[in-house]
Amino acid sequence: MPEENTLRVDVRYLVQRGPSLRYRRVVPKPLRSAIGCGVWTKTFKPGTPRAEVLTDVERLARHHDSLVQRARAGEVLDPKAIADAEAAARTFSEAERLDVLALVARAFDPTPDPFLNALRHGGKYVPEVISLQTAYERDQKRYAKGRDAKPFDYAVDTFAAIVGAKDVRLITRADAFAWIEQCRRDGLSDATISRRANSLRALLNRTYLDLEVQKVNPFEKLGLSGGHGSATDRLPFHKSHLALIDAYIAQSSIKPETRDLLQLLKFTGAGPAEIGGLLTGDVSLDGEIPFIAIRNNSLRRLKTKMRERRIPLIGEALDAARAAVKRAEENTRGNLFPTFGVHGRGADMISSRLNAAIRRAGVPVSPRLVAYSFRHSMIEALKVTGASSDLRRLIAGHAAKDAHDKYGAPAALLREARDAMLKAVERLGDVDESIYAGAELVRS
Repeated sequence: MPEENTLRVDVRYLVQRGPSLRYRRVVPKPLRSAIGCGVWTKTFKPGTPRAEVLTDVERLARHHDSLVQRARAGEVLDPKAIADAEAAARTFSEAERLDVLALVARAFDPTPDPFLNALRHGGKYVPEVISLQTAYERDQKRYAKGRDAKPFDYAVDTFAAIVGAKDVRLITRADAFAWIEQCRRDGLSDATISRRANSLRALLNRTYLDLEVQKVNPFEKLGLSGGHGSATDRLPFHKSHLALIDAYIAQSSIKPETRDLLQLLKFTGAGPAEIGGLLTGDVSLDGEIPFIAIRNNSLRRLKTKMRERRIPLIGEALDAARAAVKRAEENTRGNLFPTFGVHGRGADMISSRLNAAIRRAGVPVSPRLVAYSFRHSMIEALKVTGASSDLRRLIAGHAAKDAHDKYGAPAALLREARDAMLKAVERLGDVDESIYAGAELVRS
């Protein structure tokens, strides 16, 4: 039949056998002992609808892909091989089992062998336990091309602390909620927790698909208010907010690191992670125009290539950079702010710390008035003072609109950026009050 002949050519593992179609897949020779057979087949009756054939073939291919992956990972799938291995292992006494394992362990890794597996577990074959960390390592190899690994790293590390070595197939919603509560105790916002939960949900979705597990993902519909405090909601600080922060910075009791972070944020327009993750090598203090280089380094990655830039150091930001570099000279890691990256936490820890400082200064509690608002304040002030769009993009690290934005002598561009920023700082906080809700303004 014409339709069946087309299938024979186009669909992997599907062949024509007389009037019938047959799914046929050969098991790789090295895996046949683990899987327990040499070939998988299924014959479809003549006249079976094409859509039904295609659906079933796709299901079989996915299932057998999973079996091949599991066998290659060392898991024994053949029920007879498991039963024989258990029976043989039970004939040994406990002392004999320990002697055999000690002997074999010196020669090779015994994990893939079902007999040795059963020996190690008292005569009972124990299937491979796939921990969260193991699942993540496999996911990195198969799916990580081109993606930013850090959100996954942070999420996996913190969730692994909750579930330990538990098999991913046994993770529950109670585990997910316990992780959420721990994140909140650590000071993370719901927006940050939601982003990390999305990473964990994606990881488990792919893991369950690979294992062909029919299971509700424990990270589905957790009720997190992840939309609050997103970048589109953040506002620049009003001059009344900045006055409170300036007064707070002037207090002798403030920690030097916190003071310098706040000053650098206020006078550069960079983001919290961009400042918090600076190394001493990213700071140039000796040239005509001192600057910081925002670029990928050993502490943190940038969101996009366009975020790489040099920002002039002006006003109090220059003093703050000098003080931070001086402190860092005794720091073997070479980072200006040693708490960045501690316990695997970078941007979220810096933001949480700075947001707490902003509240102590008296800025009203609002998800729209946070550490990132310093960045919006500088960008707004550059607009108010008439800085050209290409200079604003250069300072903020936004994507260029046309090719000419990418060209120009670096020293000249740095000088133009410095001049534009010096004008802008005079207008920081010069913002229309109508953009704020009543509770977000500071009333004298």
